[in-house]
Amino acid sequence: MGNRWVRGITILEIIIVLCIISILYAISASIMPRSVEGSRKRSAEFNLAAIFNAEKRYRLRTGAFYLSNASSLNNTSDLNAALGLAVEDQFFTYSITNTTVDDFKAVAVRTGGACQNATMEINSSNSTVVRRGCTAWK
Repeated sequence: MGNRWVRGITILEIIIVLCIISILYAISASIMPRSVEGSRKRSAEFNLAAIFNAEKRYRLRTGAFYLSNASSLNNTSDLNAALGLAVEDQFFTYSITNTTVDDFKAVAVRTGGACQNATMEINSSNSTVVRRGCTAWK
């Protein structure tokens, strides 16, 4: 005679698996926003480094850094055209401020999200990006 007990999945095993899945989901849901903001931060840092390098090349060609006028101060397309860049970013606005012939400061301002209005900047004397206003950028 065959075995009368057929092995299957019990309700307790299903409940345990669902509990494990829900715990993993809760952990990933709390980590995901920080991870997304971190990748946006790295993208802005890359764009600021590109602006920094483009400003250095511009100075080599013209003898002075690019001076943005007041009407195009926050216009990324004007910066792209003047410096030969292709910076596109829907999460930050980029500008060049405090410019003189011998000095510049490129600034990225976060638009929206948990870090809205937080800034990053890089200047001609120091190629290090300085971040302000967002604890998720640590």
